[in-house]
Amino acid sequence: MIKLGSSQRFGLMTLALTEAQKTLSEYGILLDRFTRTLEREGFIEKIIARLSNYNYEDLSPQGTLDALLSQKEKYVSGFGELVSVYTLSEAEELSVATRGNLKYVSNTDPPITLGHTECIEEIPIPHFNGRIMIKPNLVSTYDYPETTDKEFLKYVVKFIREDNPEGEIVIADGPSLFFNSDLVFQDSRLREIAERYNATLLNLNKSRFVRYGDQKDCDNNKNDLFVPEDIFEIDFLLNVANLKEHNSTRFSGAVKNHFALIAPFQRLRFHRQNIVPTAVNVVYSRLSANFTILDARQVMLGAQQKLYGGYPTKGVGIFYGTDCNKIDVVALERMRHGL
Repeated sequence: MIKLGSSQRFGLMTLALTEAQKTLSEYGILLDRFTRTLEREGFIEKIIARLSNYNYEDLSPQGTLDALLSQKEKYVSGFGELVSVYTLSEAEELSVATRGNLKYVSNTDPPITLGHTECIEEIPIPHFNGRIMIKPNLVSTYDYPETTDKEFLKYVVKFIREDNPEGEIVIADGPSLFFNSDLVFQDSRLREIAERYNATLLNLNKSRFVRYGDQKDCDNNKNDLFVPEDIFEIDFLLNVANLKEHNSTRFSGAVKNHFALIAPFQRLRFHRQNIVPTAVNVVYSRLSANFTILDARQVMLGAQQKLYGGYPTKGVGIFYGTDCNKIDVVALERMRHGL
């Protein structure tokens, strides 16, 4: 691979920082210090390696720059992951690192311990005995980390029930379209949790779906989502997600876990149209949870399910807060440092 000159590297760095201005300002990061971080992390070399469809040996330095700039969307698609390099570098020794409204528990032990319950106790459940929906990741009949850890889910439901003795708790998800969703909800551990804490199990794949339009574009039906009627009858939505590689979206985490809140036929259509990443962001922007816990004590690498070649490996901890984009970015960065 050819070596870029200083002017070419400056051009690429300028593009990166331009795309990241908003995120950087939210973190309060100084641009000059962050630029040094990118250089130290070999950012430009990694981006060049990612765009492997070019034979860089045959390109001049300027040709390399032009090729990268012509692939702008590809170039910046994973930049959010690198934004957190700086923000986390000062928190390496902390067991809980706070960044804005995001917190992190570094304990990765498989059994649930008191060290894991910090995130559960932070759930801002309102004490009004309303209807609370928990959205886990019940994609299949397989165990954690392909699906939500049932033991962890039990602690979450237990905490909510203790704080809301008279409220209604609904554990709801729309499993993978390639699994029998009835079998997923017949899991004995899931049913035991529901019975023990007086919760309701709801298979969203079998809900009655209604059209949900974009308030900014209410006359354009093509942008409508089809969502379960139940979503409009809840007072608090808790997102309990896993971290996994994903064949359609590169990874599945806090944001992606919202995707099952739309009708199965619409999810299938988005898959066939190869627009799942875009669709996921649309769903999250309109139906974002009130609070999210991303359980990344273990993660799935290779794919999102064993069916597609995924395999479990040790993760990096538990992340929680209200901004799913920040949660995903920081979790990915911790994984990059941990592997």
